[in-house]
Amino acid sequence: MKRKQKAFLFVIILAVLAFVLVAVFMSPLFRMENIEISGNDTITQNEILNASGLLVGDSMFAFNIGRVARDIADLPFVHSVDISRSFPRSITIDIRERIPAANVYCTQYSAYFIIDNVGMVLEMTQSFTNDLPRLIGLGVFDPTLGQYLSAENSLRNDIVLLLHIFEAYDFYPDAMDFSNPHGILMQYGLFEIDFGNIMDAERKVRYLHAIINNSSHDRGFIDIRNPDSNPRLRLSR
Repeated sequence: MKRKQKAFLFVIILAVLAFVLVAVFMSPLFRMENIEISGNDTITQNEILNASGLLVGDSMFAFNIGRVARDIADLPFVHSVDISRSFPRSITIDIRERIPAANVYCTQYSAYFIIDNVGMVLEMTQSFTNDLPRLIGLGVFDPTLGQYLSAENSLRNDIVLLLHIFEAYDFYPDAMDFSNPHGILMQYGLFEIDFGNIMDAERKVRYLHAIINNSSHDRGFIDIRNPDSNPRLRLSR
């Protein structure tokens, strides 16, 4: 008899808990009134809200934070996202955006694709962005927004390495041409640069930065393929 009473009491407790949970879930006291979004610059608030699926008036308990964060993170420009509930009626979404680092020319689309410094494809544009270096001669095939650059793996690694080095020196060439099998050709203003292969890339960039910054000329040719050979500026005729 006691077992039956305990079982009955357990069922009653479960029913009460279920009723309380449903009441809280449906209560107007926990309806979203405010969705605060911060950290976005390139991405619009509407894009973030549409990706999240959140609506003012929804229950504060009607969504999974992890799922909403993953849906927002699918936007190409989103590097990371942090979501928190601020009871009783607010949601906070904090965005960290990816930073554009280069324009990649794709012959298949006759267009440029903007990538960040790890090779993530962020945006397609018909003209290049002036303050970002142009990367040509990659043979990129079918770039996909929100995916990594579909160049050959070793080439993509070279690009990422160079972008990180140039970022460290806050010194970017106007263009980098990867079509030459013997090495990378660059352009900085009216300076033409034979960079060679990726070996000793950091030292080459350091020397290149010093040569151009210390030059009294605004044009010329720089052969930096072998940094041990004391590379210098050769003036253009």
